[in-house]
Amino acid sequence: MPAAPEPAAWTALPLFGQKIVVTRAAEQAGELSARLRALGADVHELPTIAFQPPADP
Repeated sequence: MPAAPEPAAWTALPLFGQKIVVTRAAEQAGELSARLRALGADVHELPTIAFQPPADP
């Protein structure tokens, strides 16, 4: 069975078909990920850092 054709609107996006890993902290990744998805990217969030308050302020 042949694969279904991609919708023309998606394939016209500049990042269509690109897989991008966003390594920003979880609380910072959302906006960047949303912008990349809007450009057609397949976005995966993989936070590599986390912010915590100091142990002794």
